Amino acid sequence: TIYVHQYTKNKKYLEYAEQILNFCLKNLYDAKTGAFYERNSNDKESYALHEMFMPYKPFSENGLIAYCLLLLYTIKKDKRYADLAIKTLSNLSSANVAFLDDAYYFAKAAALVIEEKLLKI
Repeated sequence: TIYVHQYTKNKKYLEYAEQILNFCLKNLYDAKTGAFYERNSNDKESYALHEMFMPYKPFSENGLIAYCLLLLYTIKKDKRYADLAIKTLSNLSSANVAFLDDAYYFAKAAALVIEEKLLKI
């Protein structure tokens, strides 16, 4: 939805992207480590009890959400988005990546951090 907003300039797509982000922050974000869990559900009809919470923090998906946070930052200039993205990327930086494709959005997000000069040395 962020890309659709960038091309159409229709604010409803930006609002929808922020709604998705707020859902992820409320339900999947681990503020202690700065990464997002795979699943944290209360839906007892869809998942077995042992499947409702999955403590994994998948590299590829966390790279994607970090990239989306940075895209939102470039549009809204809300530093909170950049800070969350950097914290998520920092959490992932020591992960072992099994497949190059898994690192695609991590690399795009890291490049955007550099491009936007978000790191202070």
